[in-house]
Amino acid sequence: MNPEIDALARLDAADREIARLEAEFKDRELLHRKLEEAKKAAELVLVKAEAAVVANKKAQSDRNVSLHRWADRRRSAVRALETAAGDPSAAERQLSACDAAIADDENAVLDLMLEMDARVAAVAESNKGVHDATEAVGKARDGFPAFRNVNLTAKAKAVSQRTSARSDLPRELLSKYDLLSTKGFSATTIVSDACRACNASVAPQMQADIRSGRLETCRGCGRFLLSS
Repeated sequence: MNPEIDALARLDAADREIARLEAEFKDRELLHRKLEEAKKAAELVLVKAEAAVVANKKAQSDRNVSLHRWADRRRSAVRALETAAGDPSAAERQLSACDAAIADDENAVLDLMLEMDARVAAVAESNKGVHDATEAVGKARDGFPAFRNVNLTAKAKAVSQRTSARSDLPRELLSKYDLLSTKGFSATTIVSDACRACNASVAPQMQADIRSGRLETCRGCGRFLLSS
């Protein structure tokens, strides 16, 4: 094989491996951030669910206090009627008002008790969500050191291969490679008689020349064409 083509192929492979490993590392960091955000969101849901339980308890307490007050007033109205003390019409009106208020408070308490069941269930579900999110963060954190070591070791190897390949290329060819790399990968292959990078057609004769060891570039994007 043409030594320059061999060096280009090795350099391209090393650059692609480095890019893959860097993307993999960024993806892992992004996953960690998303897991942390999910954990914070789950914790916020739990805080809101617990606050709803507290609010429900307060509402029940307020209604029970109101219920006791109306019950006391009702007993006063009943005594007034039984003892014929005061205005019986006023006592009747007070009794009627008390009965309506008591019924309203009792219904409200029942509704709040039913609502409390849902609130408690929401807290339990939220606790599970926090537990699961915390566990996911822990697993990701525990596995990161090993992943990082593997990733960085592989990247160091690829960088070494890249350095070796660059040293085997003449300066003029290397300068063109670096210029092309500002727009992505500098080399590509031919797939179905076309450049894989830009899909420009590659003539059969050029393909034959490439297979025979001749260095060619794509007429469309200018990338070095390597034999697949």
